[in-house]
Amino acid sequence: MNIIYCRTAQKHQAAIDVKQYKCRKFLESKHMTVDKIYIDDGFSGYIMDRPGLNQIINNLDTIKSITVSSVDRIYRNSNKLLELYKLLKDKNIKLYDTILGIDVINSLELNAVKVIDELLNFQGSN
Repeated sequence: MNIIYCRTAQKHQAAIDVKQYKCRKFLESKHMTVDKIYIDDGFSGYIMDRPGLNQIINNLDTIKSITVSSVDRIYRNSNKLLELYKLLKDKNIKLYDTILGIDVINSLELNAVKVIDELLNFQGSN
């Protein structure tokens, strides 16, 4: 199953519509269909307990790919994002970022996220 995940911190239908459109166009460019769309409208990326994201995590065994407008739509917490990356990699699930235009899980971007995370941790300790 190929899914789209959209999140906005403010309840704003137009922003959700734009994110959905970009994700749909991205998948179309890869000749992939959209099987389901999960939306968390009005939820901060720092809030871990979100209905749409929880459904995705509970259904990972049926998912082949997740498409987001940007990976920061999933979590704003780099540790949680890295945990999810590892889980998706273990389950061989692709995570497409439409801004980067790549599968983040199977690219060098994952290493870049690890470096950024280390820098953030270093800065936080000073």
